[in-house]
Amino acid sequence: NLNMSSLDNSRVLLIGGAGFIGHNLALKLRQQGREVCIVDSLAVNNINMFASSSTKAVNRELYLWILNTRLQMLRDSGIELIVQDGRDYHAVAGVLASKRPHTVVHLAAVSHANISNKDPYSTFDHSLRTLENALDAARGIAEHFIFLSSSMVYGNFKQASVSEHEVCEPIGIYAALKYAGEKLVMAYEQVFDM
Repeated sequence: NLNMSSLDNSRVLLIGGAGFIGHNLALKLRQQGREVCIVDSLAVNNINMFASSSTKAVNRELYLWILNTRLQMLRDSGIELIVQDGRDYHAVAGVLASKRPHTVVHLAAVSHANISNKDPYSTFDHSLRTLENALDAARGIAEHFIFLSSSMVYGNFKQASVSEHEVCEPIGIYAALKYAGEKLVMAYEQVFDM
């Protein structure tokens, strides 16, 4: 769970923040008076994916309406959206250096396990490459770094729910990359005291 009180009076940068979870978090943080900035390429599970004529998206018009409404809500709330690919280290580092956020929340990922399993290269690129870039760029700038993982790192639940004390047994590309992301964040904390 995200401890919202630890973010009091802070500048928060959400990487991959234009998705469903990210935009809701951004709106909530902004509502609480925080300065919020989103960095998102709008390419993964987002508007560019559904706007492309080469994509055979089911319910394309509905998704485009939802995504455009989401972006309008961010604009109406005064939340800055920087359209930038998180895989570009120098661009991400430049954004962090100019915005100097207190907290970085990393949400960028291919969020569908089925898509991840069909395209491991792209999933790695959009999940771990963006995470490593964000972690490295945040060193010495951000006071807090938050990574959103997934319950899928636990594999098949033995009961209806799972606690963080369970052994991780990720199944599939998506779960494996989320687990690797957790380990990468831990390693940055150990090595760089983040």
